[in-house]
Formats: sequence, C-alpha cells, structure tokens
Amino acid sequence: MGVTCLPRWSVGRNVLSLAACMAIAASTRAEAPAGPWRQYASLDQAGWSTARIAEARAIAEANLSGAVLAVHRGHVVIAWGDVDRPFKCHSVRKSFMSALYGPFVEDGTIDLTMTIADLGIDDREGLTDAEKQATIADLLSSRSGIYHTAAKETDGHRDTRPERGSHTPGTHFWYNNWDFNIAGVIFEQLTGRKIFEEFQRRFATPLGMEDYDLADMRYELEPMNSDHTAYAFRMSARDAARFGWLFAEGGEWNGERILSEAWIDRCTAMHSDLGDGRGYGLMWWVYPAGGWGEDSTRPVLNRYHKFAALGTGGQTILVVPEAEFVFVHRVDTDNGREVGGVPVWDMAELVLSAFSGDSADEPELMPLTPEPFEHSLPVPPRKKAIALDPAVYEDYVGVYEVQPGVEVTVQVFQDRLFASMTGEGAGEFLPESETKFFLEARNAITLEFQRGDDGAVSAVVVSAPGQQVTAKRIK
Repeated sequence: MGVTCLPRWSVGRNVLSLAACMAIAASTRAEAPAGPWRQYASLDQAGWSTARIAEARAIAEANLSGAVLAVHRGHVVIAWGDVDRPFKCHSVRKSFMSALYGPFVEDGTIDLTMTIADLGIDDREGLTDAEKQATIADLLSSRSGIYHTAAKETDGHRDTRPERGSHTPGTHFWYNNWDFNIAGVIFEQLTGRKIFEEFQRRFATPLGMEDYDLADMRYELEPMNSDHTAYAFRMSARDAARFGWLFAEGGEWNGERILSEAWIDRCTAMHSDLGDGRGYGLMWWVYPAGGWGEDSTRPVLNRYHKFAALGTGGQTILVVPEAEFVFVHRVDTDNGREVGGVPVWDMAELVLSAFSGDSADEPELMPLTPEPFEHSLPVPPRKKAIALDPAVYEDYVGVYEVQPGVEVTVQVFQDRLFASMTGEGAGEFLPESETKFFLEARNAITLEFQRGDDGAVSAVVVSAPGQQVTAKRIK
C-alpha cells in the first residue's frame, strides 16, 4: 500500500514530490512500540543495504561515537554502542523544553506575548527597559536581543556574543543560552511545575522511556555569569529515539495524543532562515526539503523536510517524518570525547540511503540487540551528594591563598556552594560530608575544609587526580 503525503506538511513546509513519496512507499505508518523497542531481525529482509550500513558503522567507529540508533516505521534498524546509557544531552535539552511548553501554551497557562518586564525577570548585570520588552516567543526562537552572560555557555558563544543593545527584541537570531535558560525559569514560574518531573509525567512515562531517572537531572548554576540556572538532562539513545519518534508521528503514541500536531508544526517551522539550507524554529534546528541544493552530498536527506535537536559533541536527534525515520547519535562527553557535525550527518545519510523499499510484507522482528563498540569507555564514577543544611556553608565562605597571586574564592549563592580558582570560572561543589565537597562537573576534584584549634575554618585542602594543596584562609 502506498504512503500518503500527509497534508500537514504543506503548511510552512515543502511538500514532497511524487517521486519522493514513492521512494518511501510499501507500507503504512507503524504504531509506536507498546513496550521495549523491537528491531528488524534481518536488514536484507527489511529492505536495507548492509553495505551502506557498514559504511555508516565505520564512520561511527572512526569517530568514537558513544551510541547510534535509527528507527524506521516504528522499529529499530541499527543499534550500536551503549544505547541504554544516559549520556549528557547538552543543548538537546532545548528541544525537550520546547515540547514541554506546548500543552501550557495551548491551554492558556503560558501566553507567548508576555514580556520579560511582565514577568519581573532581571539578572545580575541588570536588564535595560528595552531588553525587558522581549517576549516569551522571542526567547523560544532565540531572538530576544538580550546578550547577558549565561550558565552553560561555551567559550565560542562568549567570544561571539553581540554587544548589549545591538539588536532590539524580535529582530535578530543569535543562538543564545540566556534565552533558553530563562525559558526554563519562566516555565516553572507560570506553570508551578518542575521541569524534570513534568517531562517525566508528560513524556518519559507515557512514551515508555526505560532509562529516564530524575537523579540524573541537574539544575546548573553559574553565579559569576547569571542569577538563573540551566536545566541539564541526561538521556539514553533508546529513550531519545522515543522522543524523536513522537515528533515523527505528529504527537501521537499508540493512538494517544501526547502533543498537538499544531504545536509540533509551529516548533519545527523555520522562524529564522540562516541560509545554507538551515534555519531555527522554536528550540529546534530546521532543514527544509531541497535546501542544500541540487549538488548536495546528502541527496537522500535533502529530499525531505527534517528537524533536529543538537548538542555539544555530536549529540543528535534527527527527525525525518516523511521518511518515517529517526536517527539518534550520542557521544561520551563524560570521558572527553567529541564528534563533529559532518560525520554525524554523513552517518544519517548513509543509513537512510540504505533503504531500498524492497522489503518483505511483514519483516521479522526481534528484541533490541545492540552491537557494542570496542572503543566504549567505562562510565566515570559519579558521587551522590548528601543532604546538608545550607547554613553550614556560611562557615566556609571566604578567600583561601594557595600561593601568592593564586587564590580559591568560596561563596554561597541560592543556598549552593561555589568555588573558583584565580583566573577560572566558578564551579558548584556538592557535599559528601559536612566538611568535604566534590565538584559537580568533575567528581575527582574535591575541597575539604579544616578548622583550627579555635574551631574556626582556617584552611581548605584542594585535591585533584595526582595533586593536593592546602590553601590558608586569608579573608
């Protein structure tokens, strides 16, 4: 039976040509998995070229990918590496926030025309009256014109940030972590819901995510940069594929409406045309059909309207609804690995182009059976913080001298302990005892406070792998 080109793709998107429709014909859309993912038992029987798949696998191995998983018509085509490991999502988190907004915008809880001024939001350097005219819609599309420092910014973003006041709200796109972080602050302010718990309730549980754990999620604060936190997700490849498949299916999951089709269309339409066949929607990167030109090196992907959640190091959830295809790529940034965007897109092109359409009427399925990567590294040990009365932290606030000109500054912000070394940014330290704290981002770096004979804090021992110094309190 042929696949109908769905009318919803004609709104704000390029409609598929008849030839493109025929290329994906041969079966109707599959239902989302009711339980764990099922995988095609034979790629040949399911209509996939094993040679093209092998080319993609070689790229993944050469680039030290952490996990790769692709879904077609509701079933897994390939599963490589640690597909059940919750890797850091980095900026993929922004597309999760975009999804969370949908139901609350549509029921009127969130009004996207509300401004920063309406919401009473400011930041450590102070926002101007002009900046406070930015709306929630401007934040979701990264067009606020507010170029304040933010938590979780990369060095590249800091170096290229426009001058404050250089663009009025709503007039200019710049990929802005301040916008994305404040979108999370506003979500909690207007809905009264916590981000990670609400994601679990609305998406992780109904979609059957197997590895989503609230203990893996973290609000990250950088008080030297901003008063506002970033919301850091961890998610496995097999769970990320469920999120992508929800969008491929227009917001339905086994007949249940999880997210409205209208909101998905709105988020994945191009709100900013960035040239070179790419644009930005509401916290999604958008790539229109044919946008890469006739000479594209990725001709199969170029046929389709597609959108992606992307994050540092090669974290990717690519959704190609017309091709009934979702491609997930994860990278082990916990162990310092990164994969560039080019090899990730090359892998996705090879996998999708491997589908010939010549499949059995009902290809045989089997349980998800990942093929490991030999280059996978063990998960770094992750300490768990203990509960501690924040009043204890006040004893540790001060400046500690490592050597002349090198100091450790300890401060408390929003009942959380931070420390910075001269010339470096502040990091959050979590308690493992009443006197010992570990760096949230790197467990192996610790601070242990010491008291003198009078009971007052007199020094801090700073430890890192292979290093230990004692810094005396001077202020």
